[in-house]
Amino acid sequence: MADRLPWFRCFPSALLGALAGLDPDEGLTYVTALLRIYETGGPVGETGKTLSRRTGLPERKASAALERLIEAGKLLRTADGRIDSATTHDEIRWQTERRTDQSAAGKASAARRQKQAVEEKNVASIKSDDQNDGQKDQRNQQNGSTPVERPFNHLDLEPEEEKEGDKLLPFVGDRGGFPPKAFELWWIGYPHKVGKQAAEKAFERVRRSGRVPWAALTDGVQRYIRTKPPDRSYCNPATWLNEGRWDDEPSVGNSGSLVAGFAPGRGRQPAGNSAVATALARHANRSGIGPGIRADGPRSDDQGRHRPGRDDPEVEDADWSPAGGYRAAH
Repeated sequence: MADRLPWFRCFPSALLGALAGLDPDEGLTYVTALLRIYETGGPVGETGKTLSRRTGLPERKASAALERLIEAGKLLRTADGRIDSATTHDEIRWQTERRTDQSAAGKASAARRQKQAVEEKNVASIKSDDQNDGQKDQRNQQNGSTPVERPFNHLDLEPEEEKEGDKLLPFVGDRGGFPPKAFELWWIGYPHKVGKQAAEKAFERVRRSGRVPWAALTDGVQRYIRTKPPDRSYCNPATWLNEGRWDDEPSVGNSGSLVAGFAPGRGRQPAGNSAVATALARHANRSGIGPGIRADGPRSDDQGRHRPGRDDPEVEDADWSPAGGYRAAH
C-alpha cells in the first residue's frame, strides 16, 4: 500500500505509560494492535481471531483483551468495525507530511539537475562550435595565398579533401604529390594569366593522368620563366599544359637573326653557331657585303676585308677565329 509506514518514531516513556496497569494478555494485544495500525497507516480490521494468530493467545483470551482495551479507551472501534488508536494519529500525520515534503524536494532536485544538465550541454555545444569556427578560420588562413607566400610551397600544406565535380576525393599523398588546391597554387606561379577556365581543365587532365608529378609542373614553370627569350611572348597556360611544356629543355642564346649584327673580320661568331649562319657569313665576307648595304654600293673600311696576301674566295671553317677574325696563313 502507498500509505504503509516502513518505520515510525517510538517514544519509550509514552509507550511505557500506556502499558502501565495492563495485564500480560492486554499488553500483548495492545502492542500488536498499535504495530498493525502503524504498518498500514490507519485503522485495521483486526478481530479476536486475527489477533489470536498474531499473538499466540487463545482466540477467547485475545477477544476478551481487545474488548477490555476498547472499554479503557486504549483502542477505538470505528463505525465500520475497524480498530484504531488516537495515539497513532500525530505520528501518521507527521509521516505523511514528511513524505510529501520529500517528494516535492525530490522533484525540485530532479528539475535542478535536469536544468543543469541542459545548461552544461549548451555550454559544451557553444564551445564545440567556437572550436570548429576557429579550426575553419585556421584552415582558411592556411589555404589562402598572400603576395609574400611562395606559390609552390606545397610542403607546408596539410592533406585534406579535394573536390572533383560533385564528388569528394580523399587526398592521397603518393598521387603525384599534388597538394590541395593545386591548380590555384600553380596559377599563382604562372606568369601569363589568360584563359583560366581552359587552363584549369588542362591542368586537371594532367593531374588525373597520374604520369606527371607536382614537382615537374612547378619546376617546369620556373625553368620556362628563366629561359624564355626576351623577344618571345609567354605561351597561354592551357597551351603550355596541353603541349607538355614542362619537359622543355631550351638552349640558351639562340634567339635573334642568324646574320644581323655579324661583322666579318671583327671576331663575332655567327648567332647560333649553326652551319647555315656560317655559310651566310662566309658568303658576306667573300662578296664584301656587310649588313644593311648592297653588293654594288660603296664599302666601308671594314666591310669586304680579306685576309692580307690571299685572294682565294674559298675560306675554310678552320681559318675562322672568334678572337681575331681570320688566322694568318700557314
